Amino acid sequence: LPGWMGYFLSPLNLEFIFGMLAATALRRGVSLGLPALGHIGVGLLTAAVAVAMIDADEVNAFRVLFGLGMALLVFGFARLDLRKPFQVGDRLLLLGSASYAIYLVHNPLLSLTQRVVAKLPVGWVLSCAFGVVVSLLVGIAYHRYVETPAMRWVRRLPLVVRLGRPVAPAAAGRDRA
Repeated sequence: LPGWMGYFLSPLNLEFIFGMLAATALRRGVSLGLPALGHIGVGLLTAAVAVAMIDADEVNAFRVLFGLGMALLVFGFARLDLRKPFQVGDRLLLLGSASYAIYLVHNPLLSLTQRVVAKLPVGWVLSCAFGVVVSLLVGIAYHRYVETPAMRWVRRLPLVVRLGRPVAPAAAGRDRA
């Protein structure tokens, strides 16, 4: 699509929009006419169709279908969790806590690992698996050794600095008078 519609409806934005729609539907109690397990099944099927298309010429269609499948999958699992919360172990809690750090590092790491692994005689499944494992490990390390200490440091700052107004509290009170 040309112009601003091409930007707005880019596969990356559509993936994000699918996630927002899933969150909105979850908050409003919308079921889309399926039980939670139905959403999970449709999500897995949609993602599987997308993965089967991975060698197709239309990369955007793959990304949109895969994003839709993942949104349905997350929606279904979230609905299950609302009915009866999952008991998760420490490792899954760590993955959840590190999810933003993993998100930050995964794209450059996947690009790097795929270039390295492309020189080896392995298929795309092993290549992707290697990239995912590296991204998870580096993301968790980034969370533990960079993100968490930085968040602790920011929490110790005075409130006025954290709110973006680097003014000493006493001076702020005099300015209002």
